[in-house]
Amino acid sequence: MYGCAIQPFFQPELDPPPNSGTSSGVGGTAGTGGNAGAGGAPCECGDDNECTDDLTGECPDGVQQACYTPSAIGTTCAAGYCDGSGQCIDCLACSDPECTADRCNGELCDKPNLCKSGICQNDTCCNEECAGPCKACDRQGTEGTCTRMPVGLEVEGCSGSTACSSAGECVTRVFSPLGKACTSSDNCMSNVCKIETCRSNVFEPCIDHIECGTNLCDPLTKTCRPCEGAGSVPCPTGAQCIDVDGTKTCQVFPGQPADNGKNEQCAQGIVSRFLCVLPEGSTCTDHSECEWRNCKGGHCAPKCTQNSHCTAGTTCDTKWGMCTLPKGSYCHETSLCAGMSPVCAGFPRKCT
Repeated sequence: MYGCAIQPFFQPELDPPPNSGTSSGVGGTAGTGGNAGAGGAPCECGDDNECTDDLTGECPDGVQQACYTPSAIGTTCAAGYCDGSGQCIDCLACSDPECTADRCNGELCDKPNLCKSGICQNDTCCNEECAGPCKACDRQGTEGTCTRMPVGLEVEGCSGSTACSSAGECVTRVFSPLGKACTSSDNCMSNVCKIETCRSNVFEPCIDHIECGTNLCDPLTKTCRPCEGAGSVPCPTGAQCIDVDGTKTCQVFPGQPADNGKNEQCAQGIVSRFLCVLPEGSTCTDHSECEWRNCKGGHCAPKCTQNSHCTAGTTCDTKWGMCTLPKGSYCHETSLCAGMSPVCAGFPRKCT
């Protein structure tokens, strides 16, 4: 095809038609259906996309995509509704009040009739019924799909000494839940003990890499994966797949937990008090990335000797020359954390 293509958003790359002659000079003759110079045949607007509003007459400046603007979100078309880019879809990718029905899975909701599926769970349109504390439809990365919680996770709704099972139910804890201290994998419900902490086994649901015993959460499936062998996926860019106690594991980045004294587990830097860290003077973005837990002006600061050397809200641990870590930082033990009543807890473990 030559000349204007019926395609509302992308100008086609066209070869010149055979024997077309010039089409850009003054008074030139346009090729078959081609854009005209002064005196050539015009490029006419028009397409068959229900979800675009078309201009009439000639293309503005001879640019085909300038003929079209997307219709309003929610305008009806043969397959359902128009979205903001002018495509016809079978549900509305919209959480705004004007989207009063047929919202896609993953969109926000406060009642079932807003969702095309007819199911509103965890304030999210869901693909199926997803009741119970060990299942959720709003987990990061899998919004709109009912996902069970990882084995061994303590959640609100599992009362007393219970945690989530592989069946997505609350069961009595015989072994330690995720995030709790351990000395061997036999101590953990998940059967994985890494960095003296119960972590998730392969193919369990995950959000962060450090939830997994392999330090690898597949960004597509949001499940823990090995970095070699069956079901493996590549390590994050910059990290290598190494052997750690017989398990193929990805290295971790500055500010994340690693076994004390095992520098090879770090993609950069060294291990210091169970965190991979960068030496003094290195470029940094967070306090936990630095050997002395103090990132100032984008660079790791020297050892502290008094509280004024540390950022507001933290103090100097003069025994180590380290600043304590602010709330939200990854940690291994409570002594690393700042605050009046600091706690290193949760999964993954953070200063709270």
